[in-house]
Amino acid sequence: MSYNIKSQEIVDKNKVELKVEVSSGYFGKSLNSAYKAISQKAKIPGFRKGKVPYQIIDINYGKDYVLSEAANIAISDLYPQIIQNCDLKPIDYPKIDIDGEIIQDKPVNFNIKIDIE
Repeated sequence: MSYNIKSQEIVDKNKVELKVEVSSGYFGKSLNSAYKAISQKAKIPGFRKGKVPYQIIDINYGKDYVLSEAANIAISDLYPQIIQNCDLKPIDYPKIDIDGEIIQDKPVNFNIKIDIE
């Protein structure tokens, strides 16, 4: 499985907080997707769009930006599955925070706060 729900707690009458761990393999795929997406948009002299090497992206945009984009891709892809597995009915967009530091080749932890019916 690409994610693991570590905990699910009811914070308020209509609010649930989930702690989710995304596997390092799945996050690695999201990281590659982030690099490709940034490469398609990047305007860096000497490189065509879509052909910018990952190291050049890291230098120009910063590794933290790339990791943040990868986190957004991973959680947006997994969110519908997480909601379905937890049998939740959200009424608004979730508030998603990265729990801890993102380290390549390690699982990534997220806190997701959801307003429900």
